[in-house]
Amino acid sequence: MKNKPKNKTKKELVNSISKKTGFNPEDINLVVTLLGEEILNSLAQNRNVELRTFGSFKSIIRKQKVGRNPKLPAKQIIIPEHRAVVFTPSKLFKSIMKQQD
Repeated sequence: MKNKPKNKTKKELVNSISKKTGFNPEDINLVVTLLGEEILNSLAQNRNVELRTFGSFKSIIRKQKVGRNPKLPAKQIIIPEHRAVVFTPSKLFKSIMKQQD
């Protein structure tokens, strides 16, 4: 069994980009923060976001469905219709992940 992957924090991401580019970490932090906000705002406005070599974020509507509480499986609950975000990786993203296996 493979080891559980370790999460990379925003701070680690910012520091890594800063070392590779030579830009100030504070500036990189601002860009990463603004990128996240822009993606979030676009999805909130029902606009998809496509980052060509990375992937696409899409806002979708999940239909109402019947679910069950795992602790009380005999009891059904209604899960209302709601919006969700779906990420679709690019071909490049998929090929890099396949190489890692």
